[in-house]
Amino acid sequence: MSTPYIIILGASADQIPMYEKARRNGIKTIGIDYNPIAPALKFCDIPLVVSAKHVEQVIESLTELKTQGIEFIGVTTLGMEISPIVAKVAKEFDLIAVSESTAHLTTNKCSRSYMLLANNIPVPKFQIVERPSEIEMNLPFIIKPSDSSGSRGVRRVDFEEDIEDAFNNAISYSSDSRVLLEELLQGPQISIEGFMLNSKMYVTGFADRNYLPSNPINPQFIENGGQVPSELPYDIQRQAEEVFEAAALALGITNGPSKGDLIVVNGKVIVIEITSRLSGGGFCSRVQPMQNGTDIVTATLQWAAGMEVDKNLLLHQHTMYIAHRYYLHDDGVVTAINGLDKVATMPGVTDFIQVYDLKVGDILEPLTYINRLFYVVTCSEKSIEDALKLANDAIKTIDIQVK
Repeated sequence: MSTPYIIILGASADQIPMYEKARRNGIKTIGIDYNPIAPALKFCDIPLVVSAKHVEQVIESLTELKTQGIEFIGVTTLGMEISPIVAKVAKEFDLIAVSESTAHLTTNKCSRSYMLLANNIPVPKFQIVERPSEIEMNLPFIIKPSDSSGSRGVRRVDFEEDIEDAFNNAISYSSDSRVLLEELLQGPQISIEGFMLNSKMYVTGFADRNYLPSNPINPQFIENGGQVPSELPYDIQRQAEEVFEAAALALGITNGPSKGDLIVVNGKVIVIEITSRLSGGGFCSRVQPMQNGTDIVTATLQWAAGMEVDKNLLLHQHTMYIAHRYYLHDDGVVTAINGLDKVATMPGVTDFIQVYDLKVGDILEPLTYINRLFYVVTCSEKSIEDALKLANDAIKTIDIQVK
């Protein structure tokens, strides 16, 4: 019998840990990415240069491999908002994944809001519209495409004269001609992650999120990282974990990973987003193992491959203080790049990830959620404050000059 392979959709730098963990656990991998020099492809056993977001091409390429005698044991991804594609590939080749219905509910913001509200899960007040003339929500509000990723098309709207432009931008990213409007809430935000095992949620990550200020002049939402463990009161953390589990179950997640974005308003935890995938940005693969000893990536590989999930991978073993921060660039033509060679060896830096390669002469577009260039992860045994200082010192070492 031939050795079966697990299919991993995507091969960015953030996904390298999944390939590495698969190899350490004796699981052979098929890596799929449109970029022939995607960083993680060199860690896989069989590379396929196909867009992981083009399901027909993915299935066609995998079918060709099957005709060559290659067998598949599972399919998964890390950090990519492509649960519907994972579900379709799983259905095509009789593999394990969430259902297509759950995959839709955990990626389509409009459908998710309806389902959570119907199940009495706290969500922001919302309205779903197909044209600007239908908007009844009071300003300011947040406008979102129904099913984009990476905060594409997401912004706050404060003035009536900005509504049409914001709507047109949002709907350009929607596949179903719907746009979601949400009330603008203020309060501490939480990034939470866990693995559902037989309808019980094991929380492996709970971080306080750090955002750049959003205002009428800068209406985008740009996350600048986070820090763990959370400094929120214990009762709020417990409430967040309960809401997270209830929301995941309401969307049909009974087994597998889930990542949520939550906000605390006047002592009440409200759901902003629930997904049926692993988080990106190193949260699941780099931060959590250091911070508390969990390994949700390996647990996800085991589940997707039809193996028994080792529950010990989901249990906290220790506590460390971790900070995660992005380098925030100015837009323009790059004239000089300084400090990149120093960051990885600075005190406390455990990971320095270059999301995009950069060279003199490149053009940097204005900063958005999806074009952040680098991030660092720092670890301290002392305190959150010390971990943050180490991260900020590392980021300040980088100097990208533009004109």
